[in-house]
Amino acid sequence: MTRPAALPVAVIMLLIAGALGLRLAARRRVEHLAASWALALLAWGLLGWGAAAWRVDRAAAPVLPEYERGYDVAGWVSRVDPGRRPGVVIEVTAISGVDAPPERIRVRTPRPAPCLGAGVSGRMSLTAPPGPATPGGYDFSRRAWFDGIGGTGFTYGGMNAADVETRGWQSVKRRISRIRGRLADRIRDAAPSGSGAIIAALLTGERSGIDNQDAEALRASGLGHLLAISGLHMALVGGGVFFVISLSLALIQPLARRYDIRKPAAMAAIAASAVYLVISGAPVSAQRAFIMLLVAFLALIFDRRALTLRNVAVAAVIVLFFTPEALLEAGFQMSFSAAAALVAAFDFARERGSGRRLPAPIQFFSSLSATSLVAGAATAAFAAFHFNRWAAYGLFANLAAMPFFTLWVMPAAVIGLALTPIGLDGVFYRLAASGMDVVLAVGGKTAEAPHALAFTAAGPGWALGLYSAGFILLVGGRRLARVLGLLVMAAAGLAWSTAPKPFLWISDQGVVAVREGDELYASSLRRSRYGVDQFSRRLGQDPEKPVHDLKTRMNCDADACVGQISGMKISLIERRRSLKEECRQADLVIFEEPAAARSAWLCRGELYDAVRLTRAGGVAYYRKGDGFQIKTARESRWKPPKP
Repeated sequence: MTRPAALPVAVIMLLIAGALGLRLAARRRVEHLAASWALALLAWGLLGWGAAAWRVDRAAAPVLPEYERGYDVAGWVSRVDPGRRPGVVIEVTAISGVDAPPERIRVRTPRPAPCLGAGVSGRMSLTAPPGPATPGGYDFSRRAWFDGIGGTGFTYGGMNAADVETRGWQSVKRRISRIRGRLADRIRDAAPSGSGAIIAALLTGERSGIDNQDAEALRASGLGHLLAISGLHMALVGGGVFFVISLSLALIQPLARRYDIRKPAAMAAIAASAVYLVISGAPVSAQRAFIMLLVAFLALIFDRRALTLRNVAVAAVIVLFFTPEALLEAGFQMSFSAAAALVAAFDFARERGSGRRLPAPIQFFSSLSATSLVAGAATAAFAAFHFNRWAAYGLFANLAAMPFFTLWVMPAAVIGLALTPIGLDGVFYRLAASGMDVVLAVGGKTAEAPHALAFTAAGPGWALGLYSAGFILLVGGRRLARVLGLLVMAAAGLAWSTAPKPFLWISDQGVVAVREGDELYASSLRRSRYGVDQFSRRLGQDPEKPVHDLKTRMNCDADACVGQISGMKISLIERRRSLKEECRQADLVIFEEPAAARSAWLCRGELYDAVRLTRAGGVAYYRKGDGFQIKTARESRWKPPKP
């Protein structure tokens, strides 16, 4: 549990300085185009290397061992995630039996969950954050490492209130968390409904009160992006303040005629967006959105065009400099693909525009339709790759719901937030919640429609990289570059659709799932429901589709279950005495206890005992010619820098 090693800070600074120097040389000193591009690429490579090393040094923190153990923990609550057993992130101040405790942990606890900023203590079962359940699947351990979460688990019963002392920056963070928690409670008290909980989440980032059914309906209808504080919310807050301040200053004619009133309005919008960022808890998506908004408003202040691909690129570089790991995350890819596509579409429409102005209502809805269509098309492939599904009627749901959200929900919520200090906020929170009721109604009706969700199988990571390269050529290139971009995207789609899919999966606990045709069979759902769901999603199947009992396809007795399934003879061993016999006959043997080393030598096929399964972390079988290709989850797990 030592601190991972990273490059010395001096070396990191030299890399960054060298990168900037090479970039300037490539731009000003080198006239040959090829040499200039080569130096520029080298400069960006050095800058990325230096930024990654710096991020590793900042993110490095202790991680608990990879086995469950009970600990006495004390700390304070910094985040509460929704669920039947809410997920609570605790900033650790003390933990028993650990010389170098993790910065924070995440545990499941019975309801009611503790308030944000509350000091807590209790006995908890903790282990290192888990890796992917399936090879190539979502790796929580990677996200946890960069978030400083060094342990996950559950509480033995509830958590007790505790008097926890914090100092310095931790005290500031805790005070802000308490303010957010009290504000969320105030909103839910003013609007005690599912919609009120969503309004609280939109303003404070505190999502523990959101009903799972409402959240799933929004995701299935393509409105799930409303739950994450991102570019839309930041743009509505910053853009709304900019509009109000600009309009107010424009009414003062001597001032409006003498000065550019957009600049003070932009400064006020930046300040309001910064306050919203802090109040919302500054999630990663909100940080990205704030940087994009900041770049746009600074461009306006310095008399540059605010909406350009160059500004989108500048915002992306800033985000990646401070959080280079975001490049591989769905939020970053979807945020910047939507922003780049919208700017490119805006430029295209401006260049091809006829100059005719439509009536305001028609112009508003046509702009909204175009925005939803472009953003949806730009993010669809990225959403399908990361989540293995996309909302078939998302465009129509957004067209129906976004006018209410844009013109009703967010303005009322922001006005309520501004009036909270003087106690006149309640009516506006209720007004925002009533507007959210309309949005939820649209989401619910859309989610209930037949085939509302389309499912896609998982693809290789390099296919998404190829698709991204084609997308960049399409939105940033000209003529032939755009055609080339479309061809590259089509090639990536072909590679994705023809990629091999696993037909069998074994969890680290010995649960077996097999795909035969369109049906999925599993030996147990109780012990590995999450893993079976992940396997089903990576196959492109509906996770709501019934999973059949694998043992109904097998001959079972007190010693073992044996069956010929999907071209393999599979044996699930219950008692050690049958291990030797089954090893001589079966192609695949699963034994949930440790087996002697000589047992593997006797096996005609593959033997997975408790030790091998723990090391593999999950196994997937792919067909390859007349045989099989085996991949393990351990191979694709995040490997932090070693000490």
